[in-house]
Amino acid sequence: GVEEIDVLNIKNATTGEGYIPEREVEFFCGGENIGKYVLGSDEYGIFYPTDLHKPGLMRDGKSEPVRKILVKVKI
Repeated sequence: GVEEIDVLNIKNATTGEGYIPEREVEFFCGGENIGKYVLGSDEYGIFYPTDLHKPGLMRDGKSEPVRKILVKVKI
């Protein structure tokens, strides 16, 4: 499927609920907009710790099933 992802820089963002260890996630509010990416079945994205990303957005008002793999590398 196709997935749309908004990406923001962590600069000027504020933390929401804080880090949630059991989900390995932290939610933020605000941030400087970097761009919007559309990833298809033969593409991948690389996000750094300063990139806040919001995956799973509908493309053209439609939701599609997406199969993906997430790899985290400690830097």
